[in-house]
Amino acid sequence: MKTFLPDVVKYEPGLWLDKYYRSGVSLHSHTMHSREWLGRLPSYFKRLPIISAIAEREVGRAHLYEGRTVDFRRAFWTPPLSPREALALEARQIESVLGLRALVSLTDHDNIEAGLHLRVMSETSNAPISVE
Repeated sequence: MKTFLPDVVKYEPGLWLDKYYRSGVSLHSHTMHSREWLGRLPSYFKRLPIISAIAEREVGRAHLYEGRTVDFRRAFWTPPLSPREALALEARQIESVLGLRALVSLTDHDNIEAGLHLRVMSETSNAPISVE
Protein backbone atom coordinates (compact mmCIF):
# COMPACT_ATOMS: atom_id res chain seq x y z
CA MET A 1 0.00 0.00 0.00
CA LYS A 2 1.48 3.32 -1.11
CA THR A 3 1.33 6.35 1.19
CA PHE A 4 0.55 9.69 -0.45
CA LEU A 5 1.80 12.89 1.15
CA PRO A 6 0.81 16.45 0.27
CA ASP A 7 3.06 18.48 -2.04
CA VAL A 8 3.68 21.05 0.71
CA VAL A 9 4.44 20.07 4.28
CA LYS A 10 5.10 22.48 7.14
CA TYR A 11 8.17 21.36 9.04
CA GLU A 12 7.68 20.04 12.55
CA PRO A 13 10.53 18.71 14.72
CA GLY A 14 10.81 14.94 14.44
CA LEU A 15 9.22 14.78 11.00
CA TRP A 16 11.37 12.58 8.76
CA LEU A 17 10.98 14.45 5.48
CA ASP A 18 13.99 12.80 3.85
CA LYS A 19 12.04 9.52 3.74
CA TYR A 20 9.47 11.04 1.40
CA TYR A 21 11.12 14.05 -0.29
CA ARG A 22 14.43 14.76 -2.01
CA SER A 23 14.53 18.57 -1.99
CA GLY A 24 13.56 21.56 0.10
CA VAL A 25 12.95 24.93 -1.52
CA SER A 26 13.58 28.42 -0.16
CA LEU A 27 11.69 30.93 -2.28
CA HIS A 28 12.05 34.07 -0.17
CA SER A 29 15.40 35.39 0.97
CA HIS A 30 17.00 38.82 0.82
CA THR A 31 20.57 40.09 0.48
CA MET A 32 22.46 43.37 0.72
CA HIS A 33 21.00 44.25 -2.69
CA SER A 34 17.52 44.63 -1.22
CA ARG A 35 15.92 47.67 0.41
CA GLU A 36 13.52 46.69 3.18
CA TRP A 37 11.09 49.60 3.59
CA LEU A 38 10.16 50.53 7.17
CA GLY A 39 6.82 52.24 6.52
CA ARG A 40 4.88 49.60 8.48
CA LEU A 41 7.24 49.68 11.45
CA PRO A 42 5.08 52.02 13.60
CA SER A 43 2.13 49.61 13.35
CA TYR A 44 4.37 46.84 14.70
CA PHE A 45 5.57 49.12 17.49
CA LYS A 46 1.97 49.57 18.67
CA ARG A 47 1.83 45.85 19.49
CA LEU A 48 4.83 46.18 21.81
CA PRO A 49 4.06 48.78 24.50
CA ILE A 50 7.63 49.22 25.77
CA ILE A 51 9.08 49.54 22.26
CA SER A 52 6.24 51.87 21.29
CA ALA A 53 6.96 54.16 24.26
CA ILE A 54 10.69 54.28 23.48
CA ALA A 55 10.09 54.96 19.76
CA GLU A 56 7.57 57.74 20.52
CA ARG A 57 9.98 59.33 23.00
CA GLU A 58 12.87 59.30 20.53
CA VAL A 59 10.78 60.57 17.61
CA GLY A 60 9.48 63.33 19.89
CA ARG A 61 13.01 64.26 20.98
CA ALA A 62 14.22 64.43 17.37
CA HIS A 63 11.38 66.80 16.55
CA LEU A 64 11.64 68.93 19.72
CA TYR A 65 15.41 69.32 19.95
CA GLU A 66 16.53 69.04 16.34
CA GLY A 67 13.44 70.03 14.36
CA ARG A 68 13.51 66.74 12.46
CA THR A 69 10.41 64.84 11.45
CA VAL A 70 10.84 61.07 11.30
CA ASP A 71 8.99 59.58 8.34
CA PHE A 72 9.25 55.79 8.41
CA ARG A 73 7.71 55.62 4.92
CA ARG A 74 10.94 57.10 3.53
CA ALA A 75 13.27 54.91 5.59
CA PHE A 76 14.70 51.49 4.79
CA TRP A 77 17.36 49.10 5.96
CA THR A 78 19.57 46.80 3.96
CA PRO A 79 20.10 43.17 5.04
CA PRO A 80 23.75 42.48 5.87
CA LEU A 81 24.31 39.31 3.80
CA SER A 82 26.06 39.06 0.46
CA PRO A 83 24.40 36.80 -2.15
CA ARG A 84 26.89 34.02 -1.43
CA GLU A 85 26.32 34.25 2.36
CA ALA A 86 22.52 34.29 1.98
CA LEU A 87 22.61 31.29 -0.35
CA ALA A 88 24.88 29.36 2.03
CA LEU A 89 22.71 30.20 5.06
CA GLU A 90 19.46 29.11 3.42
CA ALA A 91 21.02 25.96 1.93
CA ARG A 92 22.65 25.01 5.24
CA GLN A 93 19.32 25.28 7.09
CA ILE A 94 17.50 23.08 4.58
CA GLU A 95 20.28 20.51 4.43
CA SER A 96 21.12 20.28 8.14
CA VAL A 97 17.66 20.71 9.68
CA LEU A 98 15.53 18.95 7.09
CA GLY A 99 18.12 16.60 5.62
CA LEU A 100 17.08 17.53 2.08
CA ARG A 101 18.87 18.83 -1.01
CA ALA A 102 18.50 22.62 -1.03
CA LEU A 103 17.07 24.73 -3.85
CA VAL A 104 17.44 28.43 -2.99
CA SER A 105 16.06 31.45 -4.80
CA LEU A 106 17.21 34.89 -3.59
CA THR A 107 14.39 37.38 -4.07
CA ASP A 108 15.52 40.92 -3.34
CA HIS A 109 13.07 43.80 -3.71
CA ASP A 110 13.00 45.14 -7.29
CA ASN A 111 16.53 43.90 -7.96
CA ILE A 112 18.14 40.86 -9.63
CA GLU A 113 21.74 41.68 -8.66
CA ALA A 114 22.08 38.77 -6.18
CA GLY A 115 21.20 36.15 -8.79
CA LEU A 116 23.48 37.78 -11.35
CA HIS A 117 26.39 37.83 -8.89
CA LEU A 118 25.90 34.14 -8.10
CA ARG A 119 25.84 33.23 -11.79
CA VAL A 120 29.42 34.51 -12.18
CA MET A 121 30.92 31.86 -9.87
CA SER A 122 31.20 28.29 -11.15
CA GLU A 123 29.86 26.66 -7.95
CA THR A 124 26.67 28.78 -8.06
CA SER A 125 26.31 29.24 -11.84
CA ASN A 126 22.90 27.51 -11.82
CA ALA A 127 21.39 29.89 -9.26
CA PRO A 128 17.99 31.22 -10.34
CA ILE A 129 17.57 34.90 -11.11
CA SER A 130 14.56 36.02 -9.08
CA VAL A 131 12.94 39.20 -7.85
CA GLU A 132 10.18 40.17 -5.41
